[in-house]
Amino acid sequence: MTLLDSRQARQGPAGYPPIVHQAAGAASEASKVPVADALARMRAHAFSHRRLLEDVARDIPTGQLRLEEDRDTPPD
Repeated sequence: MTLLDSRQARQGPAGYPPIVHQAAGAASEASKVPVADALARMRAHAFSHRRLLEDVARDIPTGQLRLEEDRDTPPD
């Protein structure tokens, strides 16, 4: 593994901070969908609500936001 490879392994794909990856994993597990689908739902929610992706990501682990199917569902 090269230095660049090990740095990428810690940071994940360029452009996304760790909180986005953590939230995508949590949303993936909660919705039983692949992580790529969870990330796409997060991005769609951020776009449609004119929010930053990072802000949406912070709301998922705290339970303030759940993303299900193509709808945004507030917590019970």
